[in-house]
Amino acid sequence: MALGDKMKLEDLLAYRLAVSADNVSRQLAQIYEKKFHLARDEWRLLAMLGESGTASSLEAAASTTMDKVQVCRAANRLEFKGLLTREVLLDDKRLRVFTLTDEGQELFKQMVPEILAQNAKMIALLDIGEVENLNVALAKLSVSDG
Repeated sequence: MALGDKMKLEDLLAYRLAVSADNVSRQLAQIYEKKFHLARDEWRLLAMLGESGTASSLEAAASTTMDKVQVCRAANRLEFKGLLTREVLLDDKRLRVFTLTDEGQELFKQMVPEILAQNAKMIALLDIGEVENLNVALAKLSVSDG
């Protein structure tokens, strides 16, 4: 970038996406934090397991965009709350397999309608063409390497 070039933070795609993602996350946090007393990482792991049933610690890290330490800490807290169980794999003692307890499954079922309603509320701010364009753009950005 030449010295004469001007950069405005609010024009950078990464900044704009981060601001939008933060806003969306804060709105969802009103549900999972305030009403259901879950931290963001706990919500991500609970939601992932609510969809998949069980997952290894590596699978959980990959699908939640959390690192292994974040997954482990979230699992510890969820296990303490009685919402998941974990077992050590016999063939790889470093890996854990997480499964929601009946209480965890019930909590997930209670949360889904509220999360979906909030998601619909946010999407309703866009018209159908904007939603389609956003989905295409996010898909492209999700696999882009530059």
